Amino acid sequence: GMNGEHDWTGLTNCVRRVKEQFEDETRVTLSADPEVPYEDLISAMDAVRGDEEDQLFPDVLLSAGIR
Repeated sequence: GMNGEHDWTGLTNCVRRVKEQFEDETRVTLSADPEVPYEDLISAMDAVRGDEEDQLFPDVLLSAGIR
């Protein structure tokens, strides 16, 4: 967003569209840039997992950000 806030709902909606293409996939890999704050990384992981009623990719893997 413009004010430095992240659109986590937008991320979840984007991930949901990916999930529709790969219905049986439970795993997603996040590539974490070293400059991303830890709190944002956790929020991103939560966003791609979905929730109890609407599980998206519950198996979130992390790959270290390589520059």
